[in-house]
Amino acid sequence: MQEIVYNICAYVTLNHVVLETNKIMEIAMTREEVFEKLTEVFQDVFDDDSIVLSDETTADDIEDWDSLMHITLISEVEDAFDVSFSMKEVTGMHNVGEMVTSILEQV
Repeated sequence: MQEIVYNICAYVTLNHVVLETNKIMEIAMTREEVFEKLTEVFQDVFDDDSIVLSDETTADDIEDWDSLMHITLISEVEDAFDVSFSMKEVTGMHNVGEMVTSILEQV
């Protein structure tokens, strides 16, 4: 996800308001920001506020992370970061660090 900063200008024409926007700059997320947001997603999906993620975190480290929950998790991550993973990317992710790298490549 990128944060986009806009300069917004509004003016009125006969019967309606017109908004003009000028893109000023794009600010990409840092790896730390991705981890913070991803941690929130994991905590929500697994209903466990004690989850703390690291690059090495795998499904073996989180109770209830089975194949069915993995599908839910991927969907929630895609929604949260406005990204889309290919099947090849999903099957190639061996840990959370690889997921973060995939997210960063798309934001």
